Amino acid sequence: MDTEMIKKLEKAMLYAKEPEQVIFDKFDVTFKGDYRQHYYRGDLITFERVLATKIAAFDLVGSEFCVEAKDGDIIFKAISESLSLELSVEISFQNVEMLTSAFLNTAIGQLYRDFSEEKIRALVKVVDIADADVALLRRVIETAKLYYKDPAWLEESVRRIMGEDE
Repeated sequence: MDTEMIKKLEKAMLYAKEPEQVIFDKFDVTFKGDYRQHYYRGDLITFERVLATKIAAFDLVGSEFCVEAKDGDIIFKAISESLSLELSVEISFQNVEMLTSAFLNTAIGQLYRDFSEEKIRALVKVVDIADADVALLRRVIETAKLYYKDPAWLEESVRRIMGEDE
């Protein structure tokens, strides 16, 4: 063992005996769950903390095809749980080959029913999504905002367009 390593070990033993010499300013912790990762970033001086959840759609759905509304509901519940706890959420679509509006309406669109647009904008981040799917996601979000603003008006508009009378 070289002398530098011995000095480091001696210093570490000293700090272990005198913990008051060690001062933590900041630290980051990641808890890795089966399908989600939870992050804790702490600033011990101000007691500020930032908590986040990373949701991997591929892992939660179990497929590269995110097409069914029932699968979207799995993602929706995971996001809703985090938002209810004021946690930021990163949704990754890495390894997802196909997204449909049915999936996105359920996974993302109905968030606008339960949470404010401001909260969603502040706490939800979508990553690793194909360019073509970004356009679809934007349409889903705009439609959801319209629908949840006044569901009766939108439903009536659709009935008129489809030529359905009550």
